[in-house]
Amino acid sequence: MQNKPSSQELAQQALEFLDRAEKFEEDGNFSKAIQFYTKAAENLKHSGYLPHRIEDIYTRITELNNYIKQEKDFERTQIQQEAEKLQEEAFEFLEHAKKYEDEGNFEDAIIQYYAGIKLLVESGWTETQLENLKSKIIELTNDLEQQRIKQSQKEIRYTQQIGKGSTGLKSSAIKKPLIEDAEAKEKAITTFEQKKKREGEIQNKAFKLIDNAKEFEKVNQIDKAIKAYEESVQLLNSIGWNDYTNNVQIIIDKLKKDQGLAQSVQEESIKFEEIQFEPVKSSSFESSDEKEAMKVKIAKFEEKKKKEEQTQKKAFELIDHGKLLERKRNYNDAISKFEEAIDLLKSIGWDSYISPILNFIEDINQKQKREEIADRMKVKRQEEITRIQQSIKEKKKQPSLKAPDDYELKKQRFEKKKREQERKESEFYKLLNEADALLKEHKFNESIEKYELAKKKLETLGSGWQSYVPKIETTLKNILKRKNYQQRMEQDLQRRKEQRIKEEDQFRQQISAQLSRERTKLKERQLKIKEYEEEKKIKEQRKQLAFKYLASAQDSLVEGDFDKAIYAYQSAGNIFAQIHWTEELPLIENAIKEIEKKKKQSQISKRKELEQRIQREKEELAFHKRIKKQLESEREKLKEKELELIETDSETFSKIKNEAYNLLEEAELLTSQAKYDKAIKFYRDVESILREIKYPTDSIIEMINIVRQKKEDKEKQKEKERITKLQKEKEESEFFDSVISEFQIEIERLKQKEVLVATKEEMQVSLQKRKQQAFDILENAETFIKRNDYGRSLESYRKAQLILNELRFPVDSIKEMMIKVADLKKQKEELEELELQKELERLKEVKELEEIIEERQKSEKVRKAAKKLALEEREKIIEAKKDAREAANSLMKRGAKFLKLSSPEYDKAISLYIQARDILKENIGWEPEIKNLNELINDLNEEKAIFEQKRKLEAEAEIKKQKEYENFQELTKKHTEKLLREKEAQRLELQEFEAKKKHEEELKVIGFKIIDEAQKKAMLKEFTEAYDLFNQAIIHFKKMGWDQQIHFIQEEINKTKQLEEKHQAEQLKIERIQRELETKRTLAEAERSREEKRLKLAVGEVGTLADEVTNLIKTKEKERILTKQQEKDKIKREAKEFRKNMAKMIKIKQELTAEIANKEKE
Repeated sequence: MQNKPSSQELAQQALEFLDRAEKFEEDGNFSKAIQFYTKAAENLKHSGYLPHRIEDIYTRITELNNYIKQEKDFERTQIQQEAEKLQEEAFEFLEHAKKYEDEGNFEDAIIQYYAGIKLLVESGWTETQLENLKSKIIELTNDLEQQRIKQSQKEIRYTQQIGKGSTGLKSSAIKKPLIEDAEAKEKAITTFEQKKKREGEIQNKAFKLIDNAKEFEKVNQIDKAIKAYEESVQLLNSIGWNDYTNNVQIIIDKLKKDQGLAQSVQEESIKFEEIQFEPVKSSSFESSDEKEAMKVKIAKFEEKKKKEEQTQKKAFELIDHGKLLERKRNYNDAISKFEEAIDLLKSIGWDSYISPILNFIEDINQKQKREEIADRMKVKRQEEITRIQQSIKEKKKQPSLKAPDDYELKKQRFEKKKREQERKESEFYKLLNEADALLKEHKFNESIEKYELAKKKLETLGSGWQSYVPKIETTLKNILKRKNYQQRMEQDLQRRKEQRIKEEDQFRQQISAQLSRERTKLKERQLKIKEYEEEKKIKEQRKQLAFKYLASAQDSLVEGDFDKAIYAYQSAGNIFAQIHWTEELPLIENAIKEIEKKKKQSQISKRKELEQRIQREKEELAFHKRIKKQLESEREKLKEKELELIETDSETFSKIKNEAYNLLEEAELLTSQAKYDKAIKFYRDVESILREIKYPTDSIIEMINIVRQKKEDKEKQKEKERITKLQKEKEESEFFDSVISEFQIEIERLKQKEVLVATKEEMQVSLQKRKQQAFDILENAETFIKRNDYGRSLESYRKAQLILNELRFPVDSIKEMMIKVADLKKQKEELEELELQKELERLKEVKELEEIIEERQKSEKVRKAAKKLALEEREKIIEAKKDAREAANSLMKRGAKFLKLSSPEYDKAISLYIQARDILKENIGWEPEIKNLNELINDLNEEKAIFEQKRKLEAEAEIKKQKEYENFQELTKKHTEKLLREKEAQRLELQEFEAKKKHEEELKVIGFKIIDEAQKKAMLKEFTEAYDLFNQAIIHFKKMGWDQQIHFIQEEINKTKQLEEKHQAEQLKIERIQRELETKRTLAEAERSREEKRLKLAVGEVGTLADEVTNLIKTKEKERILTKQQEKDKIKREAKEFRKNMAKMIKIKQELTAEIANKEKE
């Protein structure tokens, strides 16, 4: 048999487990650390060493579990942030791609698009989300192929276009009427009207040509597209639309560039045309040979392009595979994959993509080196642990008897060394805390010095602390990175500021002349745009709120909350009415009706179910009464049978009778408990017993049939309820699915709908009709209330509310009435349900009362049976003509048997002893025996009282114990609530601090925003408003206590004054030019405005996409910065907590080592 380890051995094992747990914790393997901490705690518990420290170890286990959970949450956050970062990089690539596309550089645009798609795939985007980008790449690939194919036609097409352009310029010379005297004014007006009409026709013709050109571009008919664009340019130039034609000319130049390889084909065709005018005729075979050669060139080019695409695809696949291998830590294979990708990209001339891959390789090499160093450290640490364990084993083998003086000396040395170690540790922690505080204040140099001192101090703490050196070095590297990053940011900010000042000066010089002409026009346009945007914003907000209500209604339908769903649909309908989306109102009304119908059906089904339960209870009650009555009649018949058979065999009959009675009572009880199978079994037993005594069993068979029928009825009822429940669930599911699918379709349609506004006169007539209709519906609603038809009344009020919302008529009184009617309806329904519930409770109470009565009757029967038993025993003794003493002894023996039971039956025993005493008293008169029996009876009475008192005390103790447990639970609950309140107070304090900090940041932002707005006003030459804003900024800065920064605002004011003086000087020059151009600008402004709108429509899609991407990038960047700051704060807090916990574990280990050493010395 294996010997149980001693307390010292258990303590030594606990120390080893603590060492191993600490090592695992340092390595970051917290799961293993928890296992060994648990083992150490168990060993300490069994050894008896340091019992007060076991709780600290379990606390550390809890902290590690929490840390593991936090680490997992952090990893999830990191993955999400990495995906967001990838998306930001992808959006940058897409922005560059758009820029290249606008410049006509399709090849670079395709590269950027591919890079963006790769990053979006890594960040988790699906194929459906990437479909638009892939379509864009296909379009750009087609454009690039056209560009390369047509490149060879560039020079000859350029020559042709010069010829056509010169002819067009001559034919499209603008003829302006010269009005030299007053007599020609009338003629000039007529000419002007004709000219406007002609210009309108020319505009339509030009735009039609532009549309045709776009169609030609789609089918790759570049020559026809260029020709159509050039004809439109000639037409637009003829009516003075020079600004617009510049944009069209850019498109023409781009198309000319797209003619690529076809240039050579065009040159050959021109040569053949020239040769035809020469006397010597060329052979048609040469022309066909040239065409064949060109086809070969084009085929080679296409083949080359296809190979490039394959190479490109293979390179990106290699990069993806390399990243996968990197995540699996298969670094060498990953590097080889990246190098293969570099070779492929070099082969197709994609040198710009090689640099990022080289960075990947460099990062992998550095990561591999770090992991190799970490592995070496682990091996070294394991060797050190082995060495320490070996030294402990050797120490165990050495004799433990030492001289007392040597022991005291070593003890003093140990305590001194311990104090010195604790002093060094406190200094080390103090340096770390100071370094953390300096780091929070962004004093990087002082923080680095403190960390360096802490690192030096760490070297003096011994070998167990060396594992913290890499962590401090990592912290120092991070601080240096943060310091360098801050310096770069400051330099970049200064550079951007200087660049911005330079750009602003250039911008002022460029737009000074144009701003003076466009100021009035810009103000009017801004006002109109602002009004439109505000109206659009409000409408969009209302629309989004309506969609939220619809989504909430769907959720409520799924949860079965019909009232909430109706309220959500009503709210959505009111909003649609307010924004004039009237086509959806009938659909919402139908949905509300369907839901109300479903709600009513649900209520009816609940009521029916309650009524069925009441009916079942009544039937059950009647059934029990009938069974009871039947049993009573059976007992009467048995008594009659008893009288008949009492003379023949009274003892046998008594046993059979009692057995039959007991079985009948059991059967009755089982029947009342709905245990029909067991009840039938007992009835069968009764039937067999009665047959033995030749008693008629027809009534018992009838009872069996009744119970069997009751069982079958109950099973059928259960099956019916199950089928009904399944059918109901199916119908509800189908209803919810149909309503949700209809509204999903409707929501999609609503999002794409455009609001159609009727004419003012039709709206006026429609409004009057709708108003009258609403008032009629309100009268109907009041009529329904009088009839107590609250459902139809609510429906009428909802219709009226929708109509009045559509008319923007106040509906507060209607809402109040709807609330009142809903309350009345609810009260009515609750009253009906309460009545049914009361009926059900009454039936239950009747049933419980009958059960109580039956239980009392049963106990009475038991008491009577006990008394009857005593009498029967006495009669048997007398009838058998036994002598009194034997009879008394027999009674006393039976009484003793009742006392020997596990739960003594004192009443029966006392009754038998009294009968024995009476027999002795009447027949023999043995006074001593009678006296003894009287004493015994008195003792039994006292014992009975003690027994009952004991049972009472036990019951009271049980109740007291239950109360104590409840009090304990109450105290625990109060303690928990107190902790929650304290936690809530801390959260509120933190929230208040964050709100205060946020308010300060907002004040800063407002101040800078005022300055930016003032600078914008100055740039727009609105100097008065600029000065007002600068003064506001000065007041704002004074409130914030930024008195030193005010001189920067003064400098901006001085610059603004200089700009104002310069502007005034320029204004005098411009006014003279303005007067000359005023007449011409007024006539051309309307046409130019319309044309600008059309041009914006033509290119608006791309601009909108770019704006959305830019906004998204900005938003993501802000979120990333905020998340990064939160992670830094979290890491600092965890590092501080980690140091404290590690210090506690080290202290426990030192105490345990000291105690083991003391035990060994003892």
